[in-house]
Amino acid sequence: MTPAQVAVAVFGGAGAVASLLNIRETTVARWLNGDGLIPARHQERLLLIARKRRMPLSAADLVIGRRATLDVGAAAGD
Repeated sequence: MTPAQVAVAVFGGAGAVASLLNIRETTVARWLNGDGLIPARHQERLLLIARKRRMPLSAADLVIGRRATLDVGAAAGD
């Protein structure tokens, strides 16, 4: 998974990521449909929100992504 795919999976959709970052959903869609990278200026905010909410997201997820698919429910202990 690319960093953008991981963020979208963890936060529950492109709209949710866009809302958290106060950006347009089309911007997140560009990340998903492009190289999958999240601009550095947004990474720290996503990481801080994830930590505050105890969501399964690491700095490495936002930079290099993940190899396996993400099961958010299992990772969160649901």
